[in-house]
Amino acid sequence: MLSRSTIIPIDILQIEDDGSHLLLKAKLNGKVARLLIDTGASRSVFDEERIRQYVSEKSFVPHNKLSTGLGTNSMQTSTVILKTLKLVIC
Repeated sequence: MLSRSTIIPIDILQIEDDGSHLLLKAKLNGKVARLLIDTGASRSVFDEERIRQYVSEKSFVPHNKLSTGLGTNSMQTSTVILKTLKLVIC
């Protein structure tokens, strides 16, 4: 059986004194984007204002359950389906 692996370049963005974020390039619905990889997240999330660049307004389906994170437990959220998500290898 053949084994295939692909190396995807990841940039490291240093934050504060001892932290960092992992960033990679991707294409969302055919448009280039930079994504932050949150290794401790229980779900994949996008900032609503930024994701609007890649999907239409009518694609959003509101949740009736509030989310927690970023110092709050009362964040309104929606679901959106991406037609394509491709990691870009440079």
